[in-house]
Amino acid sequence: MSTHAYSRGDVFSDYLRAASGLAFALVPLVMLETMPAVTVLLVALALVFTLYGLTALKRHITRIAVDDHGLHLLAPAGEAFPWRSLTGVRLAYFSTRRDRTNGWLQLTMKLGRRRLRVDSRIGEFQRLAERVADAATVNRLPLDPATIFNFQAMGIAAKDNIAVESEQ
Repeated sequence: MSTHAYSRGDVFSDYLRAASGLAFALVPLVMLETMPAVTVLLVALALVFTLYGLTALKRHITRIAVDDHGLHLLAPAGEAFPWRSLTGVRLAYFSTRRDRTNGWLQLTMKLGRRRLRVDSRIGEFQRLAERVADAATVNRLPLDPATIFNFQAMGIAAKDNIAVESEQ
């Protein structure tokens, strides 16, 4: 069994970004008299950074255990998903630079009616991605070409028995 969680350092930096953004948006609202259009913009900005902070909180409490039987969300929900409930997998790369040298991966798993997304900052992401790729093979799930390419870039071979989603 392996357990996966986001490091405190990564989550702390997300909290810091959220707090900085909230301060940037809220300080002018409290300290200055603003025009209505500026007020609306600052309130919208405050909402965006609040949502970002809540996302950081969700990452902070997320714990996933993986074993031969499936995925177990230890927190926040405490749910278990057997591997047979895996009905979709997508591995996407998001670049932060034009030359695509810096970025992160996001693994999206469709588990029945639920979608679980984790990014490559979660602990032992490689091991988690390998287990999900193996389950996708066993379940004979169709994968899009980008997902196959991203698995291969991680050193996870796309199995022959995985059907590739047709491009429509």
